Amino acid sequence: MKCIDSMAILFKTTISENTAFEMIERSLSGVYQYDGYLNVVSDAGETALSWGPVMHAEEFKAEVSQILRQTWDAARFWVIYERREDRKDPEGTDIRNAAFRLTRGYSGVIVVTLSLLGKRDSANDLELVFVCFEQDFHRRNFRVRYEGKPLPNQDRSCSKACCSRARRFYVRFEGEGRGRRTGRPSLRARRPANPMPSIRRPI
Repeated sequence: MKCIDSMAILFKTTISENTAFEMIERSLSGVYQYDGYLNVVSDAGETALSWGPVMHAEEFKAEVSQILRQTWDAARFWVIYERREDRKDPEGTDIRNAAFRLTRGYSGVIVVTLSLLGKRDSANDLELVFVCFEQDFHRRNFRVRYEGKPLPNQDRSCSKACCSRARRFYVRFEGEGRGRRTGRPSLRARRPANPMPSIRRPI
């Protein structure tokens, strides 16, 4: 994993919840073939899900829908960042790791990363990072402090300790089916009574 550029602006392109869910629905309902990865990290631990060859698109979509519903139930004040290669945006794992590190001062924050990467090319790739807060004022504070701004020195350290900690929250998806889970029991273990039938704003 490479270290974050010292002058990188990590949190810059936000999209609305409705736009994010429309993009996910469109991607997972079309004919374009993807490798799909979902990662959830919080104080409770980390959950990883991969879209392997044996999993149908509808099954992966249902899993994603369920995890987003559970995330909404636990922390419903979201900021969603879109990462795009054609804008030369920082790597999605850099955005995710920084979001988790910088929100340790807020209670109950959950960071969800969804990547849908085309099997043949990157023209229709979709990469989203959801930063989810329990309190709206925590969300507003985070945006004021970090959105559209280079990280201050203490937040963009490239020391070995920093990179070592970031690697602990980085999951490699290998093989087929679901990705490995790490840490204590996480959001995915708590199934909602009525999972969302499709990807939409979880209310």
